[in-house]
Amino acid sequence: MHITPIPNDIKNPYISLLYGALGDSEDFVINEIEFDAHSLLKNNLGLVHLHWLPGFYFIGSYLPLALLGALRFVILVEIAHLRSEGIIWTAHNKQSHECSHPFLEKTVRSYLAYRADKVIVHCGAAKSYYEDNIRQTNYEIIPHGNYSPEFDTVPTKEEARQKLELNNEQTTVLNFGTIRRYKRQCYIAELVEKELLNTEIYIVGRPWEQDLAADLREIEDESERVNVHLEYVESDDIALYHAAADFVILPYQNILTSGALLLALTLGKPIIAPNIGCLPEYITSNCGYLYNDDSELISILSDIDSGKKTSDDFSNDVIQSEVSDLSWDRIAELHSNVYLSILNEE
Repeated sequence: MHITPIPNDIKNPYISLLYGALGDSEDFVINEIEFDAHSLLKNNLGLVHLHWLPGFYFIGSYLPLALLGALRFVILVEIAHLRSEGIIWTAHNKQSHECSHPFLEKTVRSYLAYRADKVIVHCGAAKSYYEDNIRQTNYEIIPHGNYSPEFDTVPTKEEARQKLELNNEQTTVLNFGTIRRYKRQCYIAELVEKELLNTEIYIVGRPWEQDLAADLREIEDESERVNVHLEYVESDDIALYHAAADFVILPYQNILTSGALLLALTLGKPIIAPNIGCLPEYITSNCGYLYNDDSELISILSDIDSGKKTSDDFSNDVIQSEVSDLSWDRIAELHSNVYLSILNEE
């Protein structure tokens, strides 16, 4: 069975882990092609599986170019529809995170939900959102996999703090991932600086916009408790930063599914995150704290700062057990079932 993932970006852990697991089976041939008319017309596509969309049709904030990009995307999907055995779309997000034309993007997503033979979402909340706001269609819930294959060994907190030269007694929270506006890293950095006395924050990841990097560096320069590391981080250092942290904080403005959340849970870290999207379906009371608004977030952080709440209230092993069944072999099997169901309908 040929599967054509779009995009086929092996640098993306989700793509590499999913199709690596599928590719281990003799039943699947994973195509590596570009999403353009020439590639779609000349290759044996099998099933086409679309993932993140904006890169294929979103061209800046200038509406005429965005319309042309959307038209090109629709034409390519129609070619894929004619040349393939079926189309699957995994709807990872409600919309692109820096969306300049919400109505246009919603229209494109509604079209794709109509054209796809199956739409995969990662949780019940995502399914409800798409049914209520995009289109009633054939949805399948497949959870996001964990990141266990990425980490052979993880240092202890003491080892990690020694290597990073951190105080063992200092309460430390970590925000890890690409620096983007919807993730509110500047907000949380200022909050730690203004509201807390005994807590440090480490913000680690590559900036999406240089303005954000400049803002974070300015906050860091004026603070003794805000630390930023604004560059790509290798797997060993990902484990190192997580091991050193007491909590991982993910103060999203808007989100459905979070790879950073699954990463933190895989590494056994308690989470502080908003009660939105798929997050409540992953963060149980054993895994951290959910908040409904910024006043609740400040209250949680204040309790951590005062020692009323500590990471000792949580067990790393219990947190890891919450996502232990989300292996990529299992996720690949669930995808395989979807693929076979489409082929069997023909």
